[in-house]
Amino acid sequence: AKIEYFKEIKKIYGDGESVTAIDVYDNQTKTTEKRPMQGVFLAIGHKPNNSMIKDGLELDKEGYLVMKGRSQETMMPGVFAAGEIQDPSYRQAIVASGEGAKAALDAASFLYDIGFNGDIGAQMDKNFFEHFSDVKQELKEISTNEEFDEEILNSKGVVVLDFYSLDCPCCIQMLPHLEAVAHKLDGKIKVIKTNYAKVKKGLYRYMVLERGVDQIKKLPSLMVFKDGKLQDINPKVMNKKQLYEYFSTFLENK
Repeated sequence: AKIEYFKEIKKIYGDGESVTAIDVYDNQTKTTEKRPMQGVFLAIGHKPNNSMIKDGLELDKEGYLVMKGRSQETMMPGVFAAGEIQDPSYRQAIVASGEGAKAALDAASFLYDIGFNGDIGAQMDKNFFEHFSDVKQELKEISTNEEFDEEILNSKGVVVLDFYSLDCPCCIQMLPHLEAVAHKLDGKIKVIKTNYAKVKKGLYRYMVLERGVDQIKKLPSLMVFKDGKLQDINPKVMNKKQLYEYFSTFLENK
């Protein structure tokens, strides 16, 4: 390995799954070379991201938040911070996680000191949060072309197809949220799951080649159909509230 000076990465090429090449620009010779490459690591530096707060909160000369003693409280009452915005020394995710817990405890103490209680919390909760019960709906699983036609293409209303894999941690994380939202929207939408590993040579191939559906490029991915027609493909990992809001947009579009 060697360090190359006066070089800039101008473009990164990929095949949808990994990096394949990069364009390297030499700012001395003004030439560009395309190099085969299997990966790129980005060095983002240690500049604190303070653009949102620099005009309202006290910062030190390096741009980090000034904190009160060993707490997570800033110099403005009721404002707490954690992570690299106030940590010029350690800059580690595990340290930031601990600071986040401390900030939450500091914020809770502040709220109770100014009169917050359970009754007030319940009143505010109704205004800001969508409530979900602990009841979940077990999702039907399909794996054949016939099931795809019957459950999705020939169905009226909104149908969501969840592509997942047992080897995908994000899929396992999102599945309980899908089950909870499916229960809450029961009768309004239908949520079905399919194991990508089992169907990629059968149902998946059929969907891509014969039905013109774009390829699934990451897991989990949600395909949303309405009256048998594809509306959207969403590869994001979402919580209950985000899933509820996302599905609701298709219910609103008559």
